[in-house]
This record gives sequence, C-alpha cells and structure tokens, in this order.
Amino acid sequence: MTKPENTGDKVQTAAIPNGGEQAFIVQQQDDAAGPDKKQAVNPPAEHPFCERCGSANVVRDAWAGWDRTARQWTLHSVFDHARCGECDRATRIEWRDSPPDRTTRIRRLNDALRKSNIGNGHVMITAGIQALSDAFVARCRAAVAAFDAFESDNDPYQEHDFGSVTVDGEKVFFKLDCYNTELELGSPDPADPKVTRRVLTIMLASEY
Repeated sequence: MTKPENTGDKVQTAAIPNGGEQAFIVQQQDDAAGPDKKQAVNPPAEHPFCERCGSANVVRDAWAGWDRTARQWTLHSVFDHARCGECDRATRIEWRDSPPDRTTRIRRLNDALRKSNIGNGHVMITAGIQALSDAFVARCRAAVAAFDAFESDNDPYQEHDFGSVTVDGEKVFFKLDCYNTELELGSPDPADPKVTRRVLTIMLASEY
C-alpha cells in the first residue's frame, strides 16, 4: 500500500479501471471564494462491482483522517484489498458502467466453485471416482478445475455447469447444480449467492 504525497490540499483516492488509483483533490479555495468552498476534481465514470458475482456490495480498505474543521473523519486513501458483501470474502474489483447480466453472474459463481472451491457450496466425488485411488481423485479435481472447452453443445446456457474430461483413460463428467440454502429445492436465484448452495459433482461417465 502506498501513502499519497502530503500536499496542502486534502486528497482522496479511488481505484480506476486500469488497476491504479485516481486522486480526488479537494481544493481549499482562497478567502475571496468564501469560506468552506471545496471542489472535487475528476470523479470516475464507472462503478465498482465484485469480479466474482457482479454485486455492487463491495468495500475496500481505506484510511480516514480527522477533519478538525468539519469535526468528522474524512476519506484519505483507498487501498487494493476489497471484500464482497454478497460472497462474504475477499474479491477483486471490476469497474463497469452497469452490473454484469444474470447469466454472467451465474457463470462466474459456478467457475469460482469449480476452479478454486470458492463460494457457498461444496464438491462431491462419487464412489466410482474414489475407488480408483486418492491420486486419481486429485487428478480428476485438477482436470475439472482447468477445463475451459465450453461450447454450445455442452454449455447451451453459457453457465459452465457441465463438462467432461479424460483422466488416465477414464471419461469423467462434472455437473454443477444450484440448490436453496437448505439443499432441499432448487435455488430461487442462482445468480444470488446468499440464497444459493452450489454442489459440484465429479463422476465417472458410467455413473451418470
């Protein structure tokens, strides 16, 4: 984290799409302009969203400084670390004019569980896979995480919820289902991680 230069003006910063920070200099006006006159310079045109789920409910680490005149804390610096209130974990900020569409949010949440075991869900390995050794299980898990050959035939809804890989000569399927939080019914909204539990099942093709 880098502390901005201390100038005579008050400085506020926020991330911009290229990954850096943009300073907002709150300029103190001279006496002729009247007391307590301030001017914010160059606000960002885009808005921050969670890179994983697309939620706008994101926060970032920041420093606040005490303003003796206003008698309140004011924003001083914003840093890289961000957290999503919907995913309830650390995330990266994506800057966009508008939120990602529903299909994109579902796909990203599915990918987060499949690739990194991140999100409100868990991975199930079938008995047929487990019977072939722990090392085979690990290779299957790695192959499923690395899979990216999604196309219209195996992913007609573009949600990345099904695919097949070949591991040690065995054809392996993975299937991702979205349930409600009690795991009793389908999720009322797979795009909303707060009401969804994801289950990724990895199985032999013969078990499907």
